Amino acid sequence: MIEGSAPFRGESPEQVLSEMKKSIYFSGKFETKEIQLIKSILRVNPHNRPEVSQILNHPYFEDDDIQELMISDLRSSTDASESSSPKLVAKQPPSPPTF
Repeated sequence: MIEGSAPFRGESPEQVLSEMKKSIYFSGKFETKEIQLIKSILRVNPHNRPEVSQILNHPYFEDDDIQELMISDLRSSTDASESSSPKLVAKQPPSPPTF
């Protein structure tokens, strides 16, 4: 959504899938560090994709606004998962039968 539209386009799901397999994306309007990062992550051959550590060290994440956004997202997702996660409650063992 960096360019204002989805990275893969097509008239049908089959066309979109075809573009994805060929790694055809973006219109080329921009060549920002964000798009460079996304293109590297979307490489067809997984062996040519960056590792997580390389992604996190990409210049895109050096931007102060992006760092603050990531921290904010982590906080909100942590809060949401804590409030929606089921709590484990220990069950009491059944009472022994009385005779």
